[in-house]
Amino acid sequence: MARTLPALILAFFLCACADEGGDAPCVCPRGEACDDTGDCVPVDAGTPPRRDLGRQRLDLGPLDRAVRDLAPPRDAALPADREVRDLAPPMDHAVALDQAVDAAPPDAAPADLAPPDQSLPDRAVPDRGPPLAGYGEACRAAAECLSGLCVGDPTTGLGMCTSPCDTSATCPGTDVCLPVGAQRVCVRNETGRPCAGPADCVEGLCGDAQPAPVGWLAPSQICVARCTDDRKCPVGYRCGALNGVAERVCLPDVEVAALCPGGAAAECPLCPAPVDSRLCLSPQDFDGYCACACASAADCPRGWACHHALADTGDPARPGACVPVAGLRCAGQVQGGAVQCAGLDCSPAGPDPADAFCTAACRNDLDCPGAYVCRVRAGQALCVPPE
Repeated sequence: MARTLPALILAFFLCACADEGGDAPCVCPRGEACDDTGDCVPVDAGTPPRRDLGRQRLDLGPLDRAVRDLAPPRDAALPADREVRDLAPPMDHAVALDQAVDAAPPDAAPADLAPPDQSLPDRAVPDRGPPLAGYGEACRAAAECLSGLCVGDPTTGLGMCTSPCDTSATCPGTDVCLPVGAQRVCVRNETGRPCAGPADCVEGLCGDAQPAPVGWLAPSQICVARCTDDRKCPVGYRCGALNGVAERVCLPDVEVAALCPGGAAAECPLCPAPVDSRLCLSPQDFDGYCACACASAADCPRGWACHHALADTGDPARPGACVPVAGLRCAGQVQGGAVQCAGLDCSPAGPDPADAFCTAACRNDLDCPGAYVCRVRAGQALCVPPE
């Protein structure tokens, strides 16, 4: 017994203390706590014991055990496929796709199955009618034109959309500026249309503007438009003076032919060609007029064409004969009246006889005067004004 007491006393002093509920073998009495050295010391009721956190050692062993203990036993887990199968409804409760379609009412349209239409409601688009016509286009009333102006077109006899103007220089192309009602507007240049008097012309100018070098020609009077220079005259015309008209007007841009003096070409004026190619043309045994043999219009006077089907010149280098064409009209001839073209050929330009013009047979554009071109009309190549 004497030996045991010192051992117990020694064990008491050697035993490391712990707080109540701790894992150490010794527990401090009530009112005391274990300090950092392992000794039990009195504790003030309002002051918790101070711990040196820097000297604590983190033991992860119990935490690791706790995590492992929370995991269920491996043999208790369900297989993944069995879990999925168990979550699915029994097959005898499923509805097949064809059964679902058949279950719909017989008269139900496929659109009934679609989500509701969430688009904006349709808005009625006002009927604006046909697009408004631009300058020069046909019209029957001012409301059909972009400009709100519709005037008579002397070249067609129909209405055309127009625009206001101050002078002819402000009108497109060769169109002219004329007073219509209370304002001035642009109208078509009517130069060349046949007329019997001033009342037949928009500008009131009707004159003998077409030359008549020989008595068997019977050119008609034509309307002429006022001008300040050649730019406001149509193709085949120039700005010049006309007897009886105070202002300059558009006239046929053609040199006037002359009657052959004594019926001999030798008395005719010289031709433009560098060689003597003078001719005295007497088509259909009419009185002759002075002309030239030609290979192209370059061998002819201004405004004349090199006609390749009128006469035999006897010159292989210049097989054609020059005839006046530019700006000459032949409304009477095309209607079966008197001959109005010195080259005898008169071509209708459309259904209106007033548009007919004098022409000549050609091989290419080089046979035609100025801006005229060689085009096939009614199966024959002829010199015509450009469209």
